[in-house]
Amino acid sequence: NIEEEQRKRKNYFAKEHITFGDFVDLYIQDYIDTKPKDTELQLKSIGNIKSFYRTIRKTKIPIRNTTLGNIPELMYADENLFPFENFAITKITGLTINDYIKARLTKGLKKSSISREISFISNVFVKVKYYDEELANLANPTRNYDYDLLKGRNTKNRFIVDNDNEERLISAFKHHNDPQMLPIILISLLTGLRRSEVINLTHEQIKDDHIELPLTKTGSPRIIWLDSEAKAYLKSLPQFT
Repeated sequence: NIEEEQRKRKNYFAKEHITFGDFVDLYIQDYIDTKPKDTELQLKSIGNIKSFYRTIRKTKIPIRNTTLGNIPELMYADENLFPFENFAITKITGLTINDYIKARLTKGLKKSSISREISFISNVFVKVKYYDEELANLANPTRNYDYDLLKGRNTKNRFIVDNDNEERLISAFKHHNDPQMLPIILISLLTGLRRSEVINLTHEQIKDDHIELPLTKTGSPRIIWLDSEAKAYLKSLPQFT
């Protein structure tokens, strides 16, 4: 009956179940709020990350019975949808991620944007083991979803920066509202660094002839060798001298 079903749902979200939202709070506290906040762009980067997590947390998806023996199969009716943040961390599976993707697709979100949100979800699961040793072997569900749901997300138009394009690009950013954008573009052009890497670049990472990135997007350290032009430009910036 309805009352019994509601009781089961309430038990599923009981306090003994540590939720995805609980771990997002810990992740932001330990890995996002500790990022450098010396520049306006660094602050914007942190704000953007938190914005992504707010969206992820509030996205509503259905509960399934595939991982919960005591929860009946639920349909996609509004009253059966729950915020992603309320799901127990141990109950989130590849099927849950599939439902998340479908929910975002119905909102008209681009597949590339959804893929980025999945990456943010994955980042939380990567760190779960550092908070509870009993969760050390918890599977990361973002590695077990239906990849066909986001098929074609990586189609991008290639843009080659030749001399003419480079001059137009630099000229455009010279008149940008944010004066810090031009240095970011120039450092990227001179070093090949990603925007996020430039934003979080610190004085300690810049050596005499290279930049040392301790942790990159791939999870491995990386060394960027600097030519004379790159070294001269970095030395001209007050924040790196």
